[in-house]
Amino acid sequence: MRERINNQIRAHELRVIDSENQNLGVLSIKDALELAQSKSLDLIEINPNANPPIAKIMDFGKYQYEANKKLKKSRAGSKPTETKSIQVKIGTGDHDLELKAKTASKWLKEGHRIKVELFLSGRAKYMDEKFLKEIMSKGQKTHAFICLDDDSIGLQAGFLLLHALQNQKIQILVRMQEDTGLAKFLREVKSTGASLANLQAFGLLDRTCKAEMFDYSTREALARAIHEDYVYQAQKSGSPVSKDNLPSWEELSEELKESNRRQADHIGAKLKAIGCGITPWREYGAERFLFTENEIEIMAYTEHNRWVEEKLELGWQYALERNDALKLHPDLLLWGDERLTEDAREKDRNAARLLPALLARAGFQIYRIQK
Repeated sequence: MRERINNQIRAHELRVIDSENQNLGVLSIKDALELAQSKSLDLIEINPNANPPIAKIMDFGKYQYEANKKLKKSRAGSKPTETKSIQVKIGTGDHDLELKAKTASKWLKEGHRIKVELFLSGRAKYMDEKFLKEIMSKGQKTHAFICLDDDSIGLQAGFLLLHALQNQKIQILVRMQEDTGLAKFLREVKSTGASLANLQAFGLLDRTCKAEMFDYSTREALARAIHEDYVYQAQKSGSPVSKDNLPSWEELSEELKESNRRQADHIGAKLKAIGCGITPWREYGAERFLFTENEIEIMAYTEHNRWVEEKLELGWQYALERNDALKLHPDLLLWGDERLTEDAREKDRNAARLLPALLARAGFQIYRIQK
């Protein structure tokens, strides 16, 4: 934008700066012009958007020379904008992803554009239902073995193949890394309906590896999410929560971790009780799946009584006041007991309502089994 000078200036008042960069205050346009003329200089409007606009008294030729000099210096010091590429593959480790994210952040701060390239390696094609159908259509087959080095992809490929071959009696076996994680979770899932009868999983490393090596399996992810939601709901409602329950998952006691894992293991049984099943997530909005009030009541009742049985096995007892050190809890009452508070029942109902979102975070969605 070209600056207005002298009689081109339209403002009635101006904040004036002299040639020595001294602020002369607000002057009328008439007084500012007279002052500039008395010094044989120009009145230059340098910031018309200020209130009032700012003008400077100096030689306009010198002003243009200094402005051009600053522009050339700025251009010489600036780097040309480039499009930088970040390459990501399915299965890229968390540490590598973190490094790539830091690199991308650095490039963005430098003014560059970022292009993220997702490379589908050979195993990624197993997520293509068309590819799976083509493989299974060649010759007569009775069994399909899926052996991939990623449990999550292997399980999803199994579900996709099951869907593609839903009218054929072909047994699908998915090799999992260990029996206590996704393989165990799948057994819970397949118990939710006959549509999963042809899909089985077998553990490969359950006798040689510890469960702690597989913290990012579906079972562990669900258990973590259950704990996070429990803490969030407790803080939101303002209800008293034991300090032992508030730490992050890594700081949680092993007993409470295992309790969350058992709750995750029982998801399939609760859904089976209301005629629902689980399938890999593929529909946007699936996390908003709605249960009927009766279905919520059934799942809440089932989960509460399971939890009571678990706590009693661990030596906990009923008491009016909670004391974790002494293993005392006021909610250790069966669902039908009149002493069980409505707040306690509502916690179990909320846990049931959160199941669709919980499963969506682990890559699954709920569906109703057609009778």
